[in-house]
Amino acid sequence: MMGQGWTVVRVRSSILNFHVDLCTLFLIVDKRDRKPHLCIRRHQDELFPTNKAHLRFVMHQHDATQLHYDFRFELGKALRDFVIPDGPSIDPTVSRRSISYHDHQLSCLKLEGLIRPDVNQSGPMIIWDHGFYRPIDHRNNSHEEAVWAGLDKGHLEIELFGEKLKGKWKLVRFSHDWIFQKIDDEYASSENILLQNRSVVSGKTILDFYRKVIFIRIPNNDIPVSIKEIHDV
Repeated sequence: MMGQGWTVVRVRSSILNFHVDLCTLFLIVDKRDRKPHLCIRRHQDELFPTNKAHLRFVMHQHDATQLHYDFRFELGKALRDFVIPDGPSIDPTVSRRSISYHDHQLSCLKLEGLIRPDVNQSGPMIIWDHGFYRPIDHRNNSHEEAVWAGLDKGHLEIELFGEKLKGKWKLVRFSHDWIFQKIDDEYASSENILLQNRSVVSGKTILDFYRKVIFIRIPNNDIPVSIKEIHDV
């Protein structure tokens, strides 16, 4: 609410030109000193038409206690996170168990490298895929409202515009976990997409974050055991 002595004049402009058509501007004028103050209030349906995907996602490959994939997608001011132990499959007959995890900061969209050993879930992590997404059924709602509604209902269908993951997918609540599954479309295939194991950003694999392999001998055992020594990137 504006205090006494202020007025708000709503005007429209097209001063933003990065895949933006219109923005709503509020020109706040102090009646006492007549000095204008400009602030931008972004309205999703005006900035991003409903037929354009603009919410971001990332699929991390992470070698922590075990190799797994983290599907993180932008929602509000955070990233919703679903852990996929076996990784995604583009075969619509294959469903993958997904575990809802706590939200992450948006900065994780660009996170790649080695998580320090003193941090929970340490180990190397690459950006296996990234891109944009949108809900398939948004009707008259904004994209974010439609995503929230799907998650609340326990059935969310989205369209991914990634470099590896494309087309329609669904997240379905199943018992205490979720199922992440490809919907049959032109991007569906029996191909093992996980064989494409390089980062879409750096071109590195998880193994590139391991410097060397050293061998130790366990007491009373003549069989050498290899362990990986991790280095910072």
